[in-house]
Amino acid sequence: FVIPAYNDAKGLKRHLDFFSTRPEPIQLVIVDDCSTDNTEEIVRGYEGLPGNIEVLYHRQPTNQGAGPARNMGMELAERDLDTDTGQEADQHRA
Repeated sequence: FVIPAYNDAKGLKRHLDFFSTRPEPIQLVIVDDCSTDNTEEIVRGYEGLPGNIEVLYHRQPTNQGAGPARNMGMELAERDLDTDTGQEADQHRA
């Protein structure tokens, strides 16, 4: 899943709390679009994620908006992701 983040540390914590309950292998690509709050601290200090959750964190060099942040996340993702939803493509194949 690609999660663009900008000054939404509380929302990001809710995402991490949700994913911590999921049993399947998940890759979270969090792209921080130059937040000025504690977004990076939340990601780096979060200890509630089990071993099946992989987190990749990237901070953009400048604020560029949600679209470019999402696109960067898609580039950084190491799994085959659906470009519309950010979910693993295999989840949508019959």
